[in-house]
Amino acid sequence: MKKNNLLILLFAYFVGMVFFSQGCGYSATSLLPAGMKSIYVDNFINHIDLTMQPTDKRMYVAYRSGMELDITRDTINRFILDGNLKVLPKNQADLILKGLLIDFKKEAMRYDSNETVIEFRLKVTVDIALYKRSNDELLWREKSFTGEAFYRLSGEFAITEDNAIQNAIEDLAVRIVERTTEDW
Repeated sequence: MKKNNLLILLFAYFVGMVFFSQGCGYSATSLLPAGMKSIYVDNFINHIDLTMQPTDKRMYVAYRSGMELDITRDTINRFILDGNLKVLPKNQADLILKGLLIDFKKEAMRYDSNETVIEFRLKVTVDIALYKRSNDELLWREKSFTGEAFYRLSGEFAITEDNAIQNAIEDLAVRIVERTTEDW
């Protein structure tokens, strides 16, 4: 009798461990090809048309000098923080990420009763591509890949436009790293 109780207890323990070890929710698996352990992030190139004029569909023409350098720096820092790929010089890396800064938009999102803008959305848009360095094989390409941030001009949640731009660039860098390393 005691032996049966012990077997039942061991079976229940085993079944419980199987269920608990499976977890719940979602998981991220790697998108990286086998053997790809390092990356080089090429400098993003600015392809924004600086001669663009405001229109009724695009009221604010915005650009910040050096934004492409900030995107490159934040993307490198995000890969370092993520840790799935080691950032190396171009001639040593398994993968090469290339990008073009193609757009930066500032859109009015909320107005007060006087029709004054109180909240904006900033969008930083890039075209990106990932290549295998050994044979220059294109692994994937994303057109109009966007990071964004919202900011208010006044009140408790007000931040400067410069801080909002940095937040949008950080959001973009997170999305680039996730696109490179994870399959949800």
